[in-house]
Amino acid sequence: MDYLRKRYSTKINAENRIDPSALDPEIQDHNNTRPSVRFGGGPLLFTRCVFLLSWIAQHTDVVPKVVQVGLVLVGTCYVVFCLLKFKRWNDEMRYVPRFALCAIAMAVELTTENFLVWVVSATDANRMKRVPGLQDNVELFFLSLSERSPLLRHMLGFRWANIVHFLGAAVGLSVSPLWDQVPYSGFGMMSRFLLTICLSRIVRTVCFLATVLPSPRPGCFMRRFPPTPDNWWEFVKIGFSQMKGTGGCNDLIFSGHCGIWVLTPLLYHSYYQGKGCWLLWLALFQTSLRDVLERQHYSVDMVLAVVIVPLIWRELSWVYPNTNYIRERPPNSPGDPISPAMAALVIAVLLVVVGFVVKSGS
Repeated sequence: MDYLRKRYSTKINAENRIDPSALDPEIQDHNNTRPSVRFGGGPLLFTRCVFLLSWIAQHTDVVPKVVQVGLVLVGTCYVVFCLLKFKRWNDEMRYVPRFALCAIAMAVELTTENFLVWVVSATDANRMKRVPGLQDNVELFFLSLSERSPLLRHMLGFRWANIVHFLGAAVGLSVSPLWDQVPYSGFGMMSRFLLTICLSRIVRTVCFLATVLPSPRPGCFMRRFPPTPDNWWEFVKIGFSQMKGTGGCNDLIFSGHCGIWVLTPLLYHSYYQGKGCWLLWLALFQTSLRDVLERQHYSVDMVLAVVIVPLIWRELSWVYPNTNYIRERPPNSPGDPISPAMAALVIAVLLVVVGFVVKSGS
């Protein structure tokens, strides 16, 4: 009874993290959880490379495009090799069904949302008019500041990060268990990541269906879409065949891109002790503000994304609590066998991610 009382009276902070100092030494040894020792520096180094070195390569001719793509492919092959040598597949297998369900839910949501974006654009009563955008006071404020400072104008306008960088950092943390950099399951972390995307975008879809806001860029519908057909079958066909996930011609409140950007620092905060979060939050701030100044979104879309998505992330802590440390194994322990189906699943996920990165960067 004393052991159980000690075990379950562990202090837990607001992020549902176990306070290592509150653990009894006997219980620490029993659970094989020594969090301070089992967090490596690999994800932090990878994040800095993604957000700093990749920008240098992107905006200079130091590294040719072919070399950049080649480096991505070589890195992918190295990860696949490490996957085949990975010893703790049994620890990951328990989270695979959860990951698959979350991935399917996200795919269904994104497909449905994509169609509804077309519905909102095609049924907007002012779609054929050049309706001016709404006044954005944040945009006006920073535009006035940038007029007074060329340095600030350059800092706000340069293309530092995009969705590829944020997703790359998130995937980097999810595969870091291959090298024992974090005491968590990669499939477990990404299950919570994907389900948060799914539920947050359901909220976003309800928002832009409820109130149709004019685009920050007038005349968008006439430039991007064909005339709205009278036949309902053609209407549905356009929604599922010609919409490629590039957004509609109304302001979609809140920003779906920002909703994904903010998830990366949340992932690092929950499963990597917050290391490197300052760089991720800085990139999020600059990228969100740049989107506002380029009239991709209103500033309210960014504010709501930064508020709503963390709330959903917090409520979904049950999907994979960050107190679920994976037991550390002895260095010379035998590895778990991997099934061909599991290997195919992991490689397919990696190929999809790499294909997205290569396509987005081309």
